[in-house]
Amino acid sequence: MDKVVNPLQLIFEGTIECRVSHIYKGKPYIRKGTMEFLNTKGRKFWRLQQMDNGDCTDYVDIYM
Repeated sequence: MDKVVNPLQLIFEGTIECRVSHIYKGKPYIRKGTMEFLNTKGRKFWRLQQMDNGDCTDYVDIYM
């Protein structure tokens, strides 16, 4: 279930899969469960707050 808590906070429940050749040795990094995205500083996107993927800081954004 995805839920906009307020204009600055989005709760996402599901799966996010990221794959970048030079991050996590090019293997897919999969996040599952409930995740929080925040919109800060008046930006036009929400950013995933659980950024650590075990190998580096991983930015996942949802643009409005």
